[in-house]
Amino acid sequence: MATPEEILVFNCQAADLAVLKSVGRRAGVAVRVAGSETEFAREAIARRPSSAVLGLSRDTLTSLDVIGVIRAAHDDLPVIVIAEEDSLDLERRAREKGLFYYLLRPVSREEVTAVLRNLLRQVRK
Repeated sequence: MATPEEILVFNCQAADLAVLKSVGRRAGVAVRVAGSETEFAREAIARRPSSAVLGLSRDTLTSLDVIGVIRAAHDDLPVIVIAEEDSLDLERRAREKGLFYYLLRPVSREEVTAVLRNLLRQVRK
């Protein structure tokens, strides 16, 4: 089982990862990157990280389905989506899966810091 201070990430761009890792490091949170959608689901279920972060674009909309798989095992696991574009349809579809937070690229260090602070506050309760 993961420590409560681990975030599992899949399909995020290099800039997303740089911000997540930088903010995470300052907060004492490890960032683990999954190499595939299957690994992302398996690790989220087996390790039970403090959060799962999924990067989305028009080409990866089917990845939203992995949230349902994770939710079936851990319905309280906070899921964060980082979306490539501002699309009401994409945001609606993602939010229907039960998200903790929905970020738009490019992610800002300030917003990620606030989200991580709120996430850790919730996880540590």
